[in-house]
Amino acid sequence: MSYKGENHEKEKTCRKHHRHGVTSYEMQDPELVFGNLSIKKGEVVIDLGCGAGDYSFHAAELAGETGLVYPCDKWPELKEKIEKRAKEAGFENIIPKQFDLTLDQYPFKDNSADLCLLVTVLHIPVIKKYSDHIFFQVKRILKPSGVFAIINCKKEEMPFGPPVQMRLSEADTEEMLFKAGFSLIKDVIDLGYNYMSLFQYRA
Repeated sequence: MSYKGENHEKEKTCRKHHRHGVTSYEMQDPELVFGNLSIKKGEVVIDLGCGAGDYSFHAAELAGETGLVYPCDKWPELKEKIEKRAKEAGFENIIPKQFDLTLDQYPFKDNSADLCLLVTVLHIPVIKKYSDHIFFQVKRILKPSGVFAIINCKKEEMPFGPPVQMRLSEADTEEMLFKAGFSLIKDVIDLGYNYMSLFQYRA
C-alpha cells in the first residue's frame, strides 16, 4: 500500500514510525517489492539495518519453515523487539543478530546467503563512509547466485525524509556498486517514493 492524504502529510522521514519501530515497509507496495525479490522456500535472507524488521517478517513467510531470515541491526532494543514479535507470531525461522554493519565482521559463513537486503540506509553518512566494508561483507556472505537488493529514497525534493543532497540517485547507487564489483541484474524498480536496485557480485 502507499501513503496518501493524512499519512502522507504526517510523514517525517523516509521511514515511517511504526508501533514496532522505524520502517519504510508501508511506503510502497510490499507485493511489488517481494514480487521482484522472488524469495523461494528454503532460502536464506539477511536483512541489514533491519529497523523494525517488517521486511524480515515478510521474507520469513516466503522462505517458509525450511528457510532462515536474519534481521540485523546495531541496536539491542530492536533485536529484543524482533525476538519477542517473532515468538508471539510463531516465526521460528527468524533469527535476529546484533552487530555494527560499518565495523564488524558479519556473523555469517562465506557463500551462505541467497539474498541480502539494505533498505533506506545507504544514504546515511556513516553508512556511505563505510560502504566499502559493507559491500565487502555482502560479497563474502552471498552465494555466487545471490542477490543484493538495495532500496533507496529517490533523489527528489520531498516534504519528508532526508534532504535531497543526502539522497542517492539511481546512477549514484550503481556507481558505488559497480566500483565494488557488482552488476545490475534487472531494471531499477520504481516504488513511488523509493526505488529498488538488484545486484549480483561478479567475481
